[in-house]
Amino acid sequence: MRPLFAIVLLGAFFSTSCGSFKPQGRFLDASSFRGPSTISSSSHGLSSKFYFPLKKFRISRGFAPQRLNHFGVDFVAPRGTPVYSAHAGKVIFAGRGFSGYGKLVVVEHPDKYASFYAHLHHISVKEGQVIYPKQQVGQVGATGNARGVHLHFELKIGTKSVDPMKFLSRH
Repeated sequence: MRPLFAIVLLGAFFSTSCGSFKPQGRFLDASSFRGPSTISSSSHGLSSKFYFPLKKFRISRGFAPQRLNHFGVDFVAPRGTPVYSAHAGKVIFAGRGFSGYGKLVVVEHPDKYASFYAHLHHISVKEGQVIYPKQQVGQVGATGNARGVHLHFELKIGTKSVDPMKFLSRH
């Protein structure tokens, strides 16, 4: 049985945010990103790191909920590239069933955080599985409403989508 948080998160508040896919930019190494190394417990309630879900990538579309109805970040990488958990947690959904997302993994983290990994080519985890940071959860793909091979990555606090780039660390 899924916890109430998972039912609410996966129910009425689920966003279908992947639209047109327009590759742009250059490939980056996650180690070159100069984002925060930790998340302050006073500002966000979580006192540990969120890691990039890919080691090397190119960002094709950023977080733009008001302007483009896009509630995550699209990371371009070759099909089959390993996708890693951004933080320790419990897999609350692994499979298909939400319009637009294709093969999807949702991981529940402490303090009502949840990370979403969409358009996967392959899923490497099962619902109910407890995972650790940087554990492989799947492979980059183009399932669902994807116009090209990429990972659509979302981060939510409760039911509110937040810009993942403000929370990701290179270490």
